[in-house]
Amino acid sequence: MSEIFNKKIALEMVGDDSELLSILVQAFLSVEFSPEKLNELVLSKKNAEAASYVHRVKGAARQLAMEKLAQTAQKLEDVLREKNTGEVQKLQKLIDDFCECYAESLKTIQKEAG
Repeated sequence: MSEIFNKKIALEMVGDDSELLSILVQAFLSVEFSPEKLNELVLSKKNAEAASYVHRVKGAARQLAMEKLAQTAQKLEDVLREKNTGEVQKLQKLIDDFCECYAESLKTIQKEAG
């Protein structure tokens, strides 16, 4: 299982610049995301828009070495972009898993931001 947030790796990724890491944490915290909006996009069959919505969170997660969230987002994004059509029947579970992982990650990073 991947970690929620690996501060050591995140710091390495920014050249041990703790100020830059703090900026990235704040940027993650400012990413607008709501499970309701994601579900609304999917129910409206706006899968490309939903994929872009998830993609923004995934990118922010990768910048912070939040691999569990990034991996969960990638699985969902692949289905939404129809790169993994075998998982379409599991779409709601993927959405639920992503939203749960996002909430857990947000809670973890908020503690880090203090």
